[in-house]
Amino acid sequence: MAQTRSGGRLIIDPGAVVITPQQMEKERGDARMMKSIGSVGTGLGEAVKERIERKPIKFAKDDPRLKPYVREVTGLLNKSLQRGAEILLEGTQGMKLSLLHGEYPYVTSRDTTASTFLAEAGLGPKYVRDVYAIFKPYVSRVGPGPLENEVRDQAALNVHHTRGREVGSVSGRLRRIGAFEERTAFRSISINSATKLAVTHIDTFKGNAAARTSAQFTPDAKAFIKKIRDLSKIYPYPSLALISYGPGLLDVIDLRM
Repeated sequence: MAQTRSGGRLIIDPGAVVITPQQMEKERGDARMMKSIGSVGTGLGEAVKERIERKPIKFAKDDPRLKPYVREVTGLLNKSLQRGAEILLEGTQGMKLSLLHGEYPYVTSRDTTASTFLAEAGLGPKYVRDVYAIFKPYVSRVGPGPLENEVRDQAALNVHHTRGREVGSVSGRLRRIGAFEERTAFRSISINSATKLAVTHIDTFKGNAAARTSAQFTPDAKAFIKKIRDLSKIYPYPSLALISYGPGLLDVIDLRM
């Protein structure tokens, strides 16, 4: 991350919306949002709604407390690219939660595809070198919504919630777990024009907690890796690039080398 004028690493775009306690309260008071759709109640949905309705909202540039961190992100990123710098954009959530391409109405308040991540950062599509689609051996959801072959066995769920850390990062709720969905994977690759594939949570397969190389993976894990490699047959023919076998930052098999 780039340095700000105050010497820190945090940079906030002037157009970022400051979510207020009133917006949080309004969202949490909406029974349909909280119970039927499963909102985590951060106020984001209400803030997006008010912005679309052109209501008076508070931006980062308007908050004196944020002044040391505010800097035009779009200009910063484009100038960095002009100097030859490399930029990594990390998206949020997954395809099933996309407002445009997900399983409506059990979706978040925004699109969750690579095109939108670029647009929100103020970058054009020609700057992209690679798009990574990241898959787990299963599908997880915090709130309600479709899941294929949802896991009901408590012992199996405990593995996901402990070793897999499948707990909502905002809500703190235990995530629901379902089987890997090939149809969703196909759509993710196509809609995001993925060029690289990454796999995480291999250690949640029974017997793989101590595996450190693909040769040590159990037959179930190897079968899943083969299934991911088969996704390379989908246009634009992405290649398997990374396999994460544990929670550590360096617990990764890098196949790009």
